Amino acid sequence: MINSYYKKVATLVSGTVLAQIIALGLYPILSRIFTAEEFAAYGVFTAIVTPMAILITLRYEAAIVLPKKDLDSLHIWWVSILLALAFSASIFLLTLIFSNQLLELFSNKISLSTLLLIPLGALSIAVYQALTYLGLSRSSYRSISISKVVQSLVLGVSQVGLFFIITNSLIIGFIIGQLFAAIYLFCNFKPGMNVINKSSLKRNALTFSDYPKFNALPSFLDTFTLQLPLIIVATGSDFAVAGYLTLVFRILAAPAAVIGGAVGQVFLKEISDTINEGSRKLMPILNRTLLKLSILSLCAFLPVYFFGDYLFAFVFGDKWSVAGEYAQIICIAIGARFIVSPLSTLLGVSNHLKLAALWKVAYFVSTFIMLSFAITQETDSFLLYFVLNELIMYSIYLSAIFYAAKNVKNRN
Repeated sequence: MINSYYKKVATLVSGTVLAQIIALGLYPILSRIFTAEEFAAYGVFTAIVTPMAILITLRYEAAIVLPKKDLDSLHIWWVSILLALAFSASIFLLTLIFSNQLLELFSNKISLSTLLLIPLGALSIAVYQALTYLGLSRSSYRSISISKVVQSLVLGVSQVGLFFIITNSLIIGFIIGQLFAAIYLFCNFKPGMNVINKSSLKRNALTFSDYPKFNALPSFLDTFTLQLPLIIVATGSDFAVAGYLTLVFRILAAPAAVIGGAVGQVFLKEISDTINEGSRKLMPILNRTLLKLSILSLCAFLPVYFFGDYLFAFVFGDKWSVAGEYAQIICIAIGARFIVSPLSTLLGVSNHLKLAALWKVAYFVSTFIMLSFAITQETDSFLLYFVLNELIMYSIYLSAIFYAAKNVKNRN
């Protein structure tokens, strides 16, 4: 059973690792053919569509893995897709109506075509995520792993290839990558409508209505908060800074996506097994995993802290050395996230979801207030405020995790 679990984790992680290698391998090319301003527009686009993709499904996709019957999972999948289609169409109309105001928000540094692509971008992510959850419900780990590689490969090839043909190739390539990955999974899973009926759609939507009620908003806020620094900077006077930060966040996020995700999966399995066996002694597992993550974080981010400007200039081109200087500051915050985020699954397993939701709301509020104040400062000072907020909030998050480990609640 345990070996089977780790084999599944390895299958999923292998796809993530290969996808990240492809993405990281393409960035030295992208950084040399695109300007910082083009990266900024791309960064703002993804910063908007990523949390929006969570909201337009009302988080029903996360419930796809819960039913015992595949038919019920399929009905929940269609609930999430129909909601995503309806909300995306509505957002497109609202974007058309308020396009002038939205363009002014970013000082007309983002084109109208970029704004109009936002609903399609959010929809493509939502469909792919929903198909991924459908694959998890069917234990189709190999297909999910391959889809990650397809997504990364098609995205990169499209972004580079379309550069010579059209504008917005970074954004359009991103959407094409998501769509190709979704099409691959759709062809594998074949979630047709021939077995779907309205009564079952309604029944399953009501059965899992806790997700839109209690999970959608906290999950949206959690993801949106991670994008706030980039969005706030993009509304400022120097749009190029947002481009530098886009590259920095993508490069520094790679260790968390690969290593942190794998450690988090193993940690989740260990604490779940411990609780299922009737034990409440989670502290040894928590302390051991915390130590591992701390060591890995130091190995990943210390070189960036000391040599970030030289590394970025060498790998991505001389014009990106300033991004390396920003990375030297930001890596402190990303290192803290790297350590704490994989441990946060303990809050759910120990039945402290309300505590987790409370932290997410507090994290959003503190980040918004801190960065709204800091936007008037120079970029380096702004980033220091960002790092300070991250260290404070993730220290609180870690304290909440330790509290939950010592006070495991019984399941109803």
